[in-house]
Order: sequence, then C-alpha cells, then structure tokens
Amino acid sequence: MSVLTSKVIDTYYEKYRDKEIMFSSEVTKALYLMPRQIFVKCGGDQWPCIINSSSLSFVRIIIGTLGGAFKKLTNSKNEIVSIRFSFYEPEGNVVSFFVNAHISEISKFNGNQELALFTLTFSQRPPNALIERIGQILEANKNSNRRKEERIILNESVIRKLQLDNSKTELYIEKVPRKSILRDISFSGAKVIVVGIAKFLQDKSVVLSLNFEDPQEKILLQGKVINIQKIDGRAELITISIHFENPSLLYKIRLSNYFSSLLPRPNSNKNEETENVEQKPIDEEKKTLSAPSIEAHKE
Repeated sequence: MSVLTSKVIDTYYEKYRDKEIMFSSEVTKALYLMPRQIFVKCGGDQWPCIINSSSLSFVRIIIGTLGGAFKKLTNSKNEIVSIRFSFYEPEGNVVSFFVNAHISEISKFNGNQELALFTLTFSQRPPNALIERIGQILEANKNSNRRKEERIILNESVIRKLQLDNSKTELYIEKVPRKSILRDISFSGAKVIVVGIAKFLQDKSVVLSLNFEDPQEKILLQGKVINIQKIDGRAELITISIHFENPSLLYKIRLSNYFSSLLPRPNSNKNEETENVEQKPIDEEKKTLSAPSIEAHKE
C-alpha cells in the first residue's frame, strides 16, 4: 500500500466511515489481509473468526455456533470485545492490531443454524492502518466509475509515478504473444501499438500483463479489441483499443493512487499537475513512432 498523509487518511475516515465493503477474495488480496490471523477477543480469551465485511465504524464476523466462542460472545453483549486485524506487507513485515468494540447485533449467517454473524461496532476511531487500506479500496471503486474513460498518456514521468515497469509489459492476442508498445491506459481499457493487419485483430480476445513496483505486482487484464486505427506512414503498425472486462481491484487502486497524486498542491502549477492526462500532440506521436524502439518490434 502506498504511504498516505494524515490529511488524506482523515479525509478517508470522514468520507467512508459508514461505507461497508464485503471481504471477497479479491478484496482480501488487495488488503494484503492474513485471514488465519484474525481473532476476536473477549474476557481474556480469543478465537479465530472470519471477517464477512467491514466499514470504518464496524465489522461483521462469522463465528460457529457449536463452539465456546459463540456462547461466550452471546453472553457478553454488554462487555467490551476486540477484533484483531492482521495484514502482511510485501517487504515481509506484518501489521497487527486490536480494535475495541461492542456487540451490536447477532444473527444467523445466511440462514445457517451452525454459523452466526456478529456485528461489532468500534468503540472509537480505528487505527490509521485500517483506514488507509479500506479507504484506498473505496476511493479506487469511486474513481473507477467517476473517471472510467479518462486516459493516462504514458511517458517517462507518468510511468515513474505509476511505478510501472514498462519493460515487462506483455500483450497476448488470442493467447499468442505480440510485440507491442503501450500508449495509454484507463480504468476501462488501453491503447496499444502493434505490428499486424487490422482485419485479423478486430474483436479478438486480449490479455494485457502489467508489472508494477513497490510493491511488486503482476496484474493480468482481460479484454477485447474494440477499435483499430492505422498509423500514417507506417503501414505495418496499427493502434488497437482494448476494452477491459472486469479489471482487477489491484489495478483500480494503482490508477486511483495516480490520479490522487495529481490533486493540486499549494503553490503548484495547475497545468503541470494535469498535463499527463491530456492528449499527446500529433507531432509528438509521430516522433514516438519514428523512434528506434519501434523498429525492434517489427516482425
């Protein structure tokens, strides 16, 4: 997870305090959550549990009804309990902490007599580590809808801010690897320059593999070629437009963090902050296509 300022974390807390997210496998992965290290504690005892969902003001956990934890917790509705969160970090560190809460609701989980759903309402604001993780996911989901079609033109500065290792970018069309140059990306798709014949690539399935750093993540984006443009003066090259099918949450977080980095800062130049999401001039594009790197992609 990227390091956020206290002001950003405070903003997340105010915006998303009561916004609940389900802990699906994708969310668990994006949070770097350690599911086997999640415990609920009450009266000096603690038991493993499963997080079903959470916000920044409460968490819902699943407990079996046949064990001692269920009996102890149901008899402790007026007592302070705590939930232990554990996250791993790519560099090998583990972040763990308890959050005090009280039991505000108990119900069956999906009608199952052997499973109970406990809602634990936090007694106070949770640690910044939790606000940061959940806040980034909620912000990414919001930005992926609000800025769905906004294109990020790739250049050295943008690639550095995205922490994208562009040298490892790979493109597969109908499962066949193709030499390519990534031109721009968005939440919904990408534009890629490839060597090929337009009529043979239209509507073909695509997998775009992107490698990011800090932390190192390889993200596969499945999609489809929806448009093809010829490049003037380069008969062997075309630009294909790819529409992503259900892009991963990790990808959304990467782009959301990039857009957040463009927010105006005190004494910043507005044009400088926004130039990387504008269209490249035609002359600059022609220079790019004439670069020696393109020649290496001829087949």
